[in-house]
Amino acid sequence: MKNYIIVLAAGSGSRAMDPMPKQFAVLAGKPVVMHTINAFYDSGISFEIILVLRGDYVAYWHSLCDEYAFKVPHRIVIGGEERFYSVQNALSTLSGEGVVGVHDGVRPFVSGRIIRDTFSLAIKCGNAVPAVSATNTIRFCSDQKNNLALDRKHVYIVQNPQVFELGQLKEAYAQQYDPLFTDDATVAENYGLEINLIEGDRRNIKITHPWDIAIAEGIYHYNLKNEKNILCDSEIPGAKHLLE
Repeated sequence: MKNYIIVLAAGSGSRAMDPMPKQFAVLAGKPVVMHTINAFYDSGISFEIILVLRGDYVAYWHSLCDEYAFKVPHRIVIGGEERFYSVQNALSTLSGEGVVGVHDGVRPFVSGRIIRDTFSLAIKCGNAVPAVSATNTIRFCSDQKNNLALDRKHVYIVQNPQVFELGQLKEAYAQQYDPLFTDDATVAENYGLEINLIEGDRRNIKITHPWDIAIAEGIYHYNLKNEKNILCDSEIPGAKHLLE
């Protein structure tokens, strides 16, 4: 059975308020997305790596690979206007039996533990999605006047990679696009699949805003000093049982 990882790097960088998309921002001496790809390449699992880019950034990406002597094998797929279509485009290039993970290119600190656990559980149970428990007080706002406190013990923050049996994810992505499809778990759940959560890692952040690069630099240097110290949640109901 083959392992695939789809690395999404087709964003425009609009939320980061930067003319250069955040996946190309320099972190610890090289572009963020190169750190992300390296995390999978160095995980101990053999992957076919698919990098999803906007068409107008392909030439720029090749120039970055030359500039930074980036040699990790990968192939490029052109992304769509929405995340949904970018994943759909990448999935359309895959066939046969396999397990596929989808990962944001701007999550460079995914650990080998998360990668191995998600793929192991997806092989066993069909899918696996990492998540961490909420630590802040949470309120649900239905409109500007009405809001409601939620019990944060039952709220989890979803991360990547989100890993699925290939055939099931391709079928799920055959659905019509819905603006509520903000990640693969949402697409799969709407298709009728039950999602399996596993323990995430609070360092597995998504670089979205300009100040996130400064936070990422801190995490990078922290990891260098604490390579054996894995910070992860252990309170997701059923996560340990599913991994046994």
